[in-house]
Amino acid sequence: MDTSDVVKGYEDMDTKRRLKCKEFRFKMVIVGTYGVGKTSLMLQHFDRYFTDNPKTTVGVDFRQRKFHLNNTSVILEVWDTAGEEKYANIVQIYYRDVVKGYEDMDTKRRLKCKEFRFKMVIVGTYGVGKTSLMLQHFDRYFTDNPKTTVGVDFRQRKFHLNNTSVILEVWDTAGEEKYANIVQIYYRGAHAVVAVYDIKKKSSFVRALEYITEITSQAVPPMVI
Repeated sequence: MDTSDVVKGYEDMDTKRRLKCKEFRFKMVIVGTYGVGKTSLMLQHFDRYFTDNPKTTVGVDFRQRKFHLNNTSVILEVWDTAGEEKYANIVQIYYRDVVKGYEDMDTKRRLKCKEFRFKMVIVGTYGVGKTSLMLQHFDRYFTDNPKTTVGVDFRQRKFHLNNTSVILEVWDTAGEEKYANIVQIYYRGAHAVVAVYDIKKKSSFVRALEYITEITSQAVPPMVI
């Protein structure tokens, strides 16, 4: 597929096809067993910070970020839950009211377009699990030995949200350095990037930050990381 044909998203849409609300609020809950890296994800997203020994979460931790998208205010609430079993009953309280999308919003606050197309790029060094994420999302499938990505792999999913058609394009890029020049071609026009790293390899985390810097200059602002 020619990357020049990839739709760049909102910048090519006319005013009538943009969000018509003043504010959206979303609640995201991070779950997982003890020591898998939930707090590290929170620290990286909000503080751009990494530590080999993050503080253990007691019960739940909460952070929020407010940003603007096409004159619309978006508030993202993120709840980092404790993974130890002794906190299980406490943690479940915070599952309530997780936003399911636009279904709870009134008519005036819904999308007013017929179709949106978004491009997401998955980046990371070799062997950190990029292809496994792709397989799980599209095929609900897991294997200990996924096929090595050569250059780039592409999948897309179309779904409907309140009478609006949404097409999500996902590009799984090869992590081997020999494909670096090829992979960068596919950064253009990205709306979101998923940077994958191995929590046991700090070098993969450092490289993930470099990938983000590389892709930012070619992405559609504001890019979601």
